Formats: sequence, structure tokens, C-alpha cells
Amino acid sequence: PIALQPNLSATFGETRGGGLHAGIDVKTWGRRGFLVRALADGHVVRVRTSPWGYGRVVYQQLADGRTMVFAHLDRFAPVIAARVEAAQQAAQTYSVDLWFQAGDIPVARGDTLAWTGASGTGPPHLHLELRDADNQPVNPLLHGFAVEDSIPPTLQALGLIPLGAGSLVDGGHQPVVLDLRWDAASRTYQAGRAPVFSGHAGVALLGYDLANGATNKLAPLRLELGLDGSPLFSSAFTRFSYSHTHQISLDRTYLPHGRGSAAFFNLFVRPGNRLGLYETGATRGVLAYAAPGSAVQLAPGRHLLELSAADVSGNRSVARVHV
Repeated sequence: PIALQPNLSATFGETRGGGLHAGIDVKTWGRRGFLVRALADGHVVRVRTSPWGYGRVVYQQLADGRTMVFAHLDRFAPVIAARVEAAQQAAQTYSVDLWFQAGDIPVARGDTLAWTGASGTGPPHLHLELRDADNQPVNPLLHGFAVEDSIPPTLQALGLIPLGAGSLVDGGHQPVVLDLRWDAASRTYQAGRAPVFSGHAGVALLGYDLANGATNKLAPLRLELGLDGSPLFSSAFTRFSYSHTHQISLDRTYLPHGRGSAAFFNLFVRPGNRLGLYETGATRGVLAYAAPGSAVQLAPGRHLLELSAADVSGNRSVARVHV
């Protein structure tokens, strides 16, 4: 949409306050005023102006029923700006929310929609969303938006979380965090020791992805957990429903790391989580040993966990940890 080598400052599914990031943030390298062009035929269906949130934003409905959202704009193309200014004058307010019919503001591929800016937030960048015909956000990087990425994700730490009053990790009721280190010989991440648990426990992973040409930490696309060579859990940030985005607090757990805390990705499904990002069996990714009521119980002894994170380009990193 803009005449720059595509680079991201944020990707789909990252933590955004009390919800999930519904699009990608395209870098404009601290500058405003890059031309934003339509990527396909369609029409402008909605325009909003606000001093916060998305700031100045254009919603373009494509011919196939999907919607593209261009946010944090500096100014609109003249045909859109005229409609906005008239509505602002009539309402005597800056914030307006305008809806249009299909024939009101038609758009052809390559037409100018706006110029990039930093309205509603900062620093300058272009927030880009792609929504399906049901108005659910989908990951744009899986629908034709290519960003050069040859760097595998970095795995930083593992959290083992006791679930329930009768569960213990290393003899206590608090989560235990283990830093992961890169082992060049096995080309995997490993922990320095094997934690001990009983009852029910969930595994959480702290990590991030990088893309070529920038230092921004991005969320991975896919996370997986295996137990003793068999798959136990996977999640993929491909799409979600706006009605469930507040459940991000069930998808992530804040655990101590470094000088503060960090949002670890849960590799299990907490009760009530309806985000629909997951593939899991009857255990919902939860480990169980000597846990009453669990249909699947681990035998006594050491077990091997394999945690992995992969990005959109297929780069993958693996951690192997015994419990």
C-alpha cells in the first residue's frame, strides 16, 4: 500500500492492552506523508476521525466482500476529505463516523486513499487490517503480504504453572520459570534442570520473532507443544473473533522475567477460553500426574517436553526440556 520496502513494527496477534492486535503495523521509519494506495478494486465503506484509537481511518470493502482497514492516517484523499470536513462542520466536532454505500466513493486498484501519519497514537506507522466477509480479522501475512524473514524465532524462557489447589511445581504452588539457552550441538534450546510437578500443570513459553532489516520483536505465527514425541497442543495466530479478543488474558500468563514480568504464551487452554486459535486433544494441553479426575495420566519418572515456535516464513525454533 505504500512505496517502501515492507517492514513491520508489530504483527498479528500481539498483546495490545486488553486485546489482540488485529492487523500488522507497517514501518514508515519515523516519517509521515507516504501515499497510501488501494490494493484492489472496491469502495470506501466507512471513514472515522478520532483523537485516539485508530485516529483517522479508512475502511475499504473489496469486491470479494472482504474489508481492508488503513489506520493512523495523516490526511485523507480529497474526495474523502471533503465528505469528512462537511460532516465535521455540520456536527461541530472533530470526531465523526461516516458510512457509505457502494456507489458513493468507488475505488480502483492503485487509487490514492490517504497519506500515512500518527493520528490516534504514535510513532508514525500504517496499521493495516484484513477482515473476512464475516468481519473477523485474519492475518494479512497469510493473504499476500510478504515481509522478508530468514530469522528463526528466539525462545527465552519456559514457565511451568500449577493449575489448581492440589498441584505443585518444585514443591510449591507458584509458577516456576526456567531460562532457555541455545545449545549449538543439538541446535535446540534447553533448560538447565528438570522441574518436578504433581497434579495438573500448564506449560507457557516466552519468545519472539524477528524479521530482516529491523530490530522489532514480533509475535510468532505458530506455537506447538509435544510430550514424549507425541503432539499435545498447537496454536496459530491466523484469525480470531472481535467478540473474543478480550480473552487474551486466558491465552497469556504474566510471569517474572528479567527485572519485571513478561507475557508468556500459554501452551494449554484455560477453562472458558473461546479464542479458537488452538488444536488440542482431550487434555487441552494440560499435564497431569497423580491428578484425580484426569483421564490421561503421566507415568512416574522423566518426560520430555518439546516446545516450538514458527514464523510465517516457516523458520522454526525448538526447545527440549525434561520434567
